[in-house]
Amino acid sequence: MKKQNKINFYLFIKLVLLIEVGAFFVYKINSPIGNFILYSFVFYRFIVSKNIVFWTAFLFLILNNPWGLFYYRPHDWYISLTSTVGISYVSMFGIVFLIKSFFYFKKRKFIIKDLFLKFYKPIGIFIIFMLLWSFVYGHNVISIFKIIQFFPAFLLFISVPRLLSQYELPNFNNIIFLFSLLHFFGSIIDIATRGAFIQFVSFGKSVTGAAYDANLIRFVGGITIHLYVMIIGLYYLAKKEKYFNSGYLWTLVLVSYIFILSSATRGWMIASTILLFAFYIVNVLRGKSSVKAFATMIFVLIIGFLLLPQSFKKNLDAAFNRLETVEALAEGDETAGGTLSRLTERGPRVLTRFWESPIVGFGYSKVSSQYFDPHVGNHSLLLLGGILGLVIMWFSFLFMSRFLFHLDIRFPGNSFYIIGLAIIIILIIHSSSRTMISYYMPADAAFLIALFLNHVNATFTFYPENKNEIDFTNKQTKLELK
Repeated sequence: MKKQNKINFYLFIKLVLLIEVGAFFVYKINSPIGNFILYSFVFYRFIVSKNIVFWTAFLFLILNNPWGLFYYRPHDWYISLTSTVGISYVSMFGIVFLIKSFFYFKKRKFIIKDLFLKFYKPIGIFIIFMLLWSFVYGHNVISIFKIIQFFPAFLLFISVPRLLSQYELPNFNNIIFLFSLLHFFGSIIDIATRGAFIQFVSFGKSVTGAAYDANLIRFVGGITIHLYVMIIGLYYLAKKEKYFNSGYLWTLVLVSYIFILSSATRGWMIASTILLFAFYIVNVLRGKSSVKAFATMIFVLIIGFLLLPQSFKKNLDAAFNRLETVEALAEGDETAGGTLSRLTERGPRVLTRFWESPIVGFGYSKVSSQYFDPHVGNHSLLLLGGILGLVIMWFSFLFMSRFLFHLDIRFPGNSFYIIGLAIIIILIIHSSSRTMISYYMPADAAFLIALFLNHVNATFTFYPENKNEIDFTNKQTKLELK
């Protein structure tokens, strides 16, 4: 175990250096050719490398833009088409992972079943309908470009949930855990230096890792990394087998929770808080050291807060002041103190054309491409797929969550309920902050969800050399999974 930890730490250092080399290419060299060379090298190495843990971790991190790196155009362009238009490296993820899975699964020759395939089918069928339906309203260059931009993300649901084994996932997660700590402390330094740290890692360029207001620095670059760490940290805490030290896991959960709070993004703050209390309530209902779990959580939160520098505490205080605007919304102020343009401007604009096709929306047509807004998830779902499309998308994920809760009851000790809660949390964020599930599927959200599902699939994978996993070939097990 100690030897593996040393290997993971070495891979973590290598990963950090590679991210900074990538930043050098993107921000210092700052040319279309430099971008193409960088992203081509990364994709090629991922496809041919035997070290799938390292390269999957690297791709997951750059996709989620730590400190805002590799985010805005032209820095995210893989192929530059014109001076103002390019194809993002993000759009290539689904294709690259599909290629990797085709060769990788065949080479490894292990039996694996995606337990969630049945939940993808209704969405897939409706996507085919939407592609045909969109011709009724017509296409233009922008609508075609958006299909190219968003459509490959669905391929991540085919490849990533079957990618890493039960032996590889702890090593993958340990690398992500270590990086999340670095990311958190780098963010603290950035607050103390008013942006000097991010300027340093991006070679003096302006990136979108933080938004600076008079009294508040909002960290948004890399927030998905911390949501993943928080959820997977709780997943391992609830798991029967102990892969990591409990104190280490609680520290990770605390750090990630504080980072999400410091983002001052209300939907994420509320969702992460609900997750923590849901974790506690489940422990109470199951009688699993509920008092100890609650006391540990509160103790770690208090100690963690006391150890934070004063500048960070002031920033957290400003973040909570922003959260208080939700109270104004509950009292009838639809603008939430003038801070909620999603309800007053963005949402109504997206729904401007909704009543022209309320049942099935506008598909992938030029109408959808013109009015789509990633900041209002459900409004955009109605625009793209109408009421029927929204129902199909939402119920597919809700049934997926219910299935996970059922699995947790049938196979106790595997903490599948945490993954079920993760789906619910993602739906909350989708409804309050940004698009997480859509027919214009964002690649970072697809990768995040697919990784959660990978943890479940890996548990039910049958390896000839593994005697500890659930035997998926057993007929009774098959019946219980239906």
